[in-house]
Amino acid sequence: MNRRQINTTKTGELSLIKRVPKPPDGMKGVALDWWNKKCADLIKEGYLTSLVLESLESYCNVLADMAYIREKINKLTPSDNFFRWQKAYNEANKLQITMAREFGFTSTSANKVERPKEKKKKDWLDLI
Repeated sequence: MNRRQINTTKTGELSLIKRVPKPPDGMKGVALDWWNKKCADLIKEGYLTSLVLESLESYCNVLADMAYIREKINKLTPSDNFFRWQKAYNEANKLQITMAREFGFTSTSANKVERPKEKKKKDWLDLI
């Protein structure tokens, strides 16, 4: 696994990431666009942790594969094997949906994922 420096805030065992981390080595194009978008979304939701990064990398790569397959389908001629590409797209789409639900990347599944809480500094008023 690629080790990269990330800006984090410690929350027990998890590290809450506060800035979009450097993308994995070799990530480019559509996958990189999705990486930046999803990282920003997850940071905003207070959900991007060091544990999510590896899953997020796979998720972004699947989305990039779907974009590639969609582009291929749009350029097919009548003599090409449409069904082969459509089957590949459907399989990638199933995987994308499963991953999004499992890791809380959709609006409906995000509520089911427990988010780390930042430790609050104790205020002297809390002692009263």
